[in-house]
Amino acid sequence: MSNLQADPAQANRLRFVFDNTVRSLDLASDATFLDVARAFADLSQKHRRVPVAVDVTMALSPAGTFVH
Repeated sequence: MSNLQADPAQANRLRFVFDNTVRSLDLASDATFLDVARAFADLSQKHRRVPVAVDVTMALSPAGTFVH
């Protein structure tokens, strides 16, 4: 199980794990699933394969809920 207390320096990150590399991108705090899908499609095309994992890290709002 992942740690729910993420490092603030790594907040709002999108990581795509390929079999031989990891690509990490900044993610806007108002990002949508469409933004993630576009990044997925772009990187999949560039690498000519799909990632084996996708990791999304979003910062929590001050109230402790996800920002949406």
